[in-house]
Amino acid sequence: MRRMILPLMLLAAVACQPAAVELPDDDVAAINEFMATYNQALVAGDRDTWVQLWTDDVVYMLPNAPAIQGTAAMLEMSGEFTPLEDLTITVDEIDGRADLAYVRGSYALTMPGVDGGEPTAEQGKYLIVLRKTPDGTWKAAIECFNSDLPLPSMGEHMEVEEHS
Repeated sequence: MRRMILPLMLLAAVACQPAAVELPDDDVAAINEFMATYNQALVAGDRDTWVQLWTDDVVYMLPNAPAIQGTAAMLEMSGEFTPLEDLTITVDEIDGRADLAYVRGSYALTMPGVDGGEPTAEQGKYLIVLRKTPDGTWKAAIECFNSDLPLPSMGEHMEVEEHS
């Protein structure tokens, strides 16, 4: 009899879990609109609109750099905020619950050349975690992205001493 109690308790615990609730269609539409505004702000070099898309306690995780926390730090980091020549953001997945969601996808962009040089193209992937604010809008709370370009070999970053 004792051997039956644990399996029955586990079964009861699993059976009592609430059913998963899909993110409502209007929230998915609002998140897609968020992504469109995000894209437009970056292409236009509109730093003020871009920063308005974030929560006050945002955590922005750039590749190969420490995390940036808070909108003040985001403004400092973004500096002059150069417009992009081109940006395509693809949304592969949106999922979440009533007040928390994530967007996963990929991007392709072209950055202007430095001092009139050749533009630089890049593609990669991203993950953005969004929170629904009390007024019903969605804002980014966390973003992490990275390039699909391969890292340079370690030899390019290290000075090698030759011993004779």
